[in-house]
Amino acid sequence: MSTTPYSPELLASLEIAMHDHTGRHVLTIYRLNPLFIPLIVVGYALLIYDHILTFTDEIQFIWKAKRSPAVIMFLLNRYITPIVLAIDLYDKAGIATYASHRFCVTWYFTEAMWYIVSFGMVHALVMAIWGRPRWIVFLLSSLWLAYFCTTLGILLASLLTKAHTVHFEPLLKVCYLTIAPFL
Repeated sequence: MSTTPYSPELLASLEIAMHDHTGRHVLTIYRLNPLFIPLIVVGYALLIYDHILTFTDEIQFIWKAKRSPAVIMFLLNRYITPIVLAIDLYDKAGIATYASHRFCVTWYFTEAMWYIVSFGMVHALVMAIWGRPRWIVFLLSSLWLAYFCTTLGILLASLLTKAHTVHFEPLLKVCYLTIAPFL
């Protein structure tokens, strides 16, 4: 008797999807591209290295500055993003041995919302740095609005139609969402 909650048809389709064109069995994302995990780790290490290198400048120009929306957005983006990326690395690099259903569902939608908010904060910071010329404000606001509407639409559509399919896939070692057919 199988202990998996998935139907035999779903498992069969997953098995088919996990074979490459030569018929070799592919168990993890790492085998699809051996550079996948090392590049993610190197990118994360470079981000942390950059944080370390610029920390003294941050203290001088940000921590000692008068509190403003730009300073708060900078600090949120600077310190929440590495945390989000660390959890993302654990979740999507195939290194997790187990993640609960609650974690997968919560993380899937929390991460997506953070990226929407973070992208908006970066746009606002660029507008603040450039002194708000009208064409930059219009361009960045338009681009962010298009991104926000598209991403939020996909996120809400997924939440409403596919949230029940989010689960930890032990074969891939990742939280997995069945892609909606309209995507």
